[in-house]
Amino acid sequence: MDKIFTLKNAGAFFVLYGLISMFGIFGFVEGLTVIGSMEIVEIILRAFLSGLLMYIGAIIYNGE
Repeated sequence: MDKIFTLKNAGAFFVLYGLISMFGIFGFVEGLTVIGSMEIVEIILRAFLSGLLMYIGAIIYNGE
């Protein structure tokens, strides 16, 4: 049971969760009918946060 909850697996989970949230951004953009300035800000914020999550997961996975 302890081998499942290693730090390396937690990093892989963060990377996977960030990747899945990127696909969620694609679905969000596809569902929009009009893209205004607030929608662009929301898309950029979501992309930045999911990229940051994947970056942190990669750092944890590599053990740095």
